[in-house]
Amino acid sequence: MTTRIHLNPTAGSARAALAALGATLAAALWPGAAALAQTDAAGYPDRAIRLIVPNAPGGTNDAVARIVAHQLELQLKKPLVVENRPGANGLIGYAAVANAAPDGYTIMHTPPSLMINEFVSKDVRYGMKDFTPITNISLGNGYLIVTNTDGPIKTLADLKAAASTGKGLTYGSAGLGNTTQLASALLGARLGVEMLHVPFKGIADAMNAVVAGNVDVVSATPISALPFVKSGRLRAIAFTGAQRWSELPDIPTVAESYPGFEVIGAWLGWFGPKNMPPAITARLQQEIAKALQVPAVREAIEKGGQAPDGRSPEEFRKFLAVEEVRYRDAVKAAKITPQ
Repeated sequence: MTTRIHLNPTAGSARAALAALGATLAAALWPGAAALAQTDAAGYPDRAIRLIVPNAPGGTNDAVARIVAHQLELQLKKPLVVENRPGANGLIGYAAVANAAPDGYTIMHTPPSLMINEFVSKDVRYGMKDFTPITNISLGNGYLIVTNTDGPIKTLADLKAAASTGKGLTYGSAGLGNTTQLASALLGARLGVEMLHVPFKGIADAMNAVVAGNVDVVSATPISALPFVKSGRLRAIAFTGAQRWSELPDIPTVAESYPGFEVIGAWLGWFGPKNMPPAITARLQQEIAKALQVPAVREAIEKGGQAPDGRSPEEFRKFLAVEEVRYRDAVKAAKITPQ
């Protein structure tokens, strides 16, 4: 059996007419949008910007958001305040942005859970249609499979064997619909084992649960798991990418034991409220792309197992359309039932 699921992208470009259409619809649907659309982007921003992260502090999403936010502060010469709004499977954070004025002063940094929720949740209050795509920050290259350092699961073979004891394996994730859930579910399906999903508010909480012995395994983003592994709090038993991760070259890929298995990491995108003016959207994307070219920023993101991106809003829209199909297929392959 071959399992090759890319939880990251292929690029493309959307029609430029989308931008003009968005501005027209904005004027019709939001009273202040017409005036905002005519705003000179050169005067933006003139005050602090809020960056909402719908995840708990300590994970990849939070770390990358803060790296980029700091550089943007230097470029824009205005505060960019990162606000963590975890809980309710991202709903709290999504609501804060979706209900904000589309003026560019409240934006969001989010993984694909915003999209995946539509396939794994029965009650979806916010989706891609409720936001304005700005750009993609980075793309992941895989997940580290981590277990308790003092536990018996030291290899993928141990993980499979543990399932036959009748104990009942559990895996943690950063929340329902998070890519860390998909990665573990796909791994279990490939190994032929059943594992109970235990969602947390963030990946740091999930990994701490493994440390405490409350959960058996987690598929964690590299930048989140590395400090736990380096300090001996967690044991890395495999990497889901196509090649071994350069930071932990002694850790084998899943494909070395199960040929064809490959689960590539998630993207991290920035969005504004629906109907945000194209001029403001473009200004933000241009500044973000500039920030991602700063060597220290690139190095920090790459060291965490991510590849900097920064594509245009039009390319990001096209990319999201492709990703919607990809994640729908991944959810089906993982046999995840909407809850």
